[in-house]
Amino acid sequence: MDGLLQRSASMDGLLHHWANFPSNLASAGQAGRTFTDLPAVLPLLKRNITQEETRGNAEILARALTWGNTQQTIDLLKTVNLAHQPTELLITCYNLVFFPFLFAPILRTLLILTCPQYLPSSITSTPAVLFGYKERSAVKEFPFFSLLGQYFKLEPILSRSNSAGPWELF
Repeated sequence: MDGLLQRSASMDGLLHHWANFPSNLASAGQAGRTFTDLPAVLPLLKRNITQEETRGNAEILARALTWGNTQQTIDLLKTVNLAHQPTELLITCYNLVFFPFLFAPILRTLLILTCPQYLPSSITSTPAVLFGYKERSAVKEFPFFSLLGQYFKLEPILSRSNSAGPWELF
């Protein structure tokens, strides 16, 4: 993946969108994760989560979330408060930038998920958004990140392939 963006890090309450990464995140030792996707994808998502739970990983929930659906997004935030009372919220998004007609619903969902008015009372800090994507068509994708940058502080994540190597975009 290239082009990862973040607002901050080190969160204990996780909310994930597009959940083809349950095993990677489950091994991170985090508690209270909720993965979301379209209702039609939930059976596959739940099957993957069940496999992780049988390996002894912490509780992982699956919830329906259609981008741009205000009430569904608010209801999702209400469930974050129930199980683990997280004080911080990390929203991770993977490979969501495909079609320009989805940009507005994705942004609307992210704005609701990070809006203090809708956050559970246990969340005491500004939510962070970790956005990972693979660049496919910069001409189509740039407008989304330009729009995203009007509402969020975007920071590239740098990494090294070895400890002596140069820092590069992850």
